[in-house]
Amino acid sequence: MQIHRVKSRGANSYVIDEHDRLMVIDVAFMAEKSVMAYVTDTMNRNLQEVDLVLCTHGHTDHMGGVRRLARHCQAEIGIPSSTSLWQERLSSLLFLPLLAGWLVRRSTSLVFRKESGSSIQPEPYFDPPVIKLEPADSLRGFDNWITIHTPGHTADSYCYFHLPSKSLISGDTLLASGKDKRLVLPAIYNSRSKLQRSIAELRNLNPASVHPGHGSVLFGSHLLDNIVGSS
Repeated sequence: MQIHRVKSRGANSYVIDEHDRLMVIDVAFMAEKSVMAYVTDTMNRNLQEVDLVLCTHGHTDHMGGVRRLARHCQAEIGIPSSTSLWQERLSSLLFLPLLAGWLVRRSTSLVFRKESGSSIQPEPYFDPPVIKLEPADSLRGFDNWITIHTPGHTADSYCYFHLPSKSLISGDTLLASGKDKRLVLPAIYNSRSKLQRSIAELRNLNPASVHPGHGSVLFGSHLLDNIVGSS
């Protein structure tokens, strides 16, 4: 099993390679192209090898590009059970000015290509099936991974834990400080008491690596013993 970090717009995306299949966790709005380029150009893999696209919670910098990536890969979507599908579908509305600018540039490009006689193949439409994930679920096709409900940053926050390697994908439940090379608590949370309880649950797992939503990946033992901001 290998975990690849893709530093893209907004947050870290993670491409997991296990059993010759791929799974992607967290895709920010308009970051799907960075993830696709990493899969095809860096990993030399086919997009159709991506079976599952997940998010850790319903913020746009973690789920805004999930649906578009799943469409390109013809993959299933997995979202936490308490994450709203409307939240997932409408997350891009915060970026309408950017989208409008892109559409203007795109339409100009299409007119030029049509006038020059180029044939344009429309992107095939695929409506990805959506799986609602429950706490302590195993992930379909990736049975070594379990889901952990970790409310605090948001009510719907999930982490994903790989049992054999003790690897933790933490979303925004835990972030990393490159300066201190330590884990830090998110500056924004909806319940500090719930966040502390979630951290205590994760501490019991004693992960050997933490792959945060923002910041660098950390490896070692007792990574959750001295989290900045936890006191």
